[in-house]
Amino acid sequence: MAQWAIILHQLGTMTGADTTVNAAWVIVPLILIAECLSWYAVLTTNYLGNAIENSLWAVAFFIIGVGLCRLLPEFHGAVRVILAVAIAGIAGYLAFLMTIDVPMYLNRWRTGDADGDKRLTPARGPARRQHALGGDARPRRVEGRDCLDVALFQPGGLVQPRAVRLLRARKSSAAVPDRSGDRQRVA
Repeated sequence: MAQWAIILHQLGTMTGADTTVNAAWVIVPLILIAECLSWYAVLTTNYLGNAIENSLWAVAFFIIGVGLCRLLPEFHGAVRVILAVAIAGIAGYLAFLMTIDVPMYLNRWRTGDADGDKRLTPARGPARRQHALGGDARPRRVEGRDCLDVALFQPGGLVQPRAVRLLRARKSSAAVPDRSGDRQRVA
């Protein structure tokens, strides 16, 4: 994300596009806040944090798109094509975030509240993570979605053998890519 800020700042300064330079200064603080919300959500299992995080990502990419749109009249040829392709990609990403990702997290949050899910404190979250990875011998109930959340944040993600074994042991239904092709199997 910082790369976008650097690119926008350089191109905005080069062309004298103040809108683009201002956009560059806003992006990094937005993403810093989004990342804090992401870790809060992971540690506490509060999906509202994920919904707000992804909404902030959408705002940041919208700002990037505005900055890139402002640069379009300043460039010609291949650079203009690259800018147009980047803007189209951002539009697709925004559509995904606002129609699939954010509503999914809001639904999980609402469902969890309706089911009476207990939220963890940020201090309790690391213990949940440690237990889900098999490092804590104290018996506790860990739901399949907790294991999936933890597996996604590990180096190698779901293709890491330890994560796959963990998901299988918990009888989780996460889709895991099959290394032999493009098929997916259920772990």
